[in-house]
Amino acid sequence: MRPVDLRIPPFAPAQPSTPLRNDATSPRKRKEAFFAGKPEARALFMAIERKIRAIGPAIITVSKTQISFATRTQFAWVWMPQPTDRKRPLHSLVLSFGCGRQIVHDQIVEAIEPYPGRWTHHIIIAEEADLTAAVDAWMPVQPPASSLTGQ
Repeated sequence: MRPVDLRIPPFAPAQPSTPLRNDATSPRKRKEAFFAGKPEARALFMAIERKIRAIGPAIITVSKTQISFATRTQFAWVWMPQPTDRKRPLHSLVLSFGCGRQIVHDQIVEAIEPYPGRWTHHIIIAEEADLTAAVDAWMPVQPPASSLTGQ
């Protein structure tokens, strides 16, 4: 029978702990990375963000292709049109929002019903003036800000 080595191996020195959220993953840094090299689009986004935050608090999530706004559920999205889409103005953004009804308006370039009673509307934002009073009227139909806390 062979002897078993029961010695405890030496431990490596402890590595310094890293914070859960560093500067590279902060929401501000992610937004900056999303709009890198596109200052006009970033300025439009800041105007959209101000308009939505004027309604109430929202959770902002930045992904590779879009930025979403949510309370308990997502209700608005901002994304950049494909550069090959010549129908969209250069440096424009698309503001998409969900609604329980179809809204027909000249400013809405597309409205689709992915599920019965659930409409998604798309608006082209080429300049801050495109954030009209009509857009203000459509945004409050979203979930109330109190649902941000789950209450």
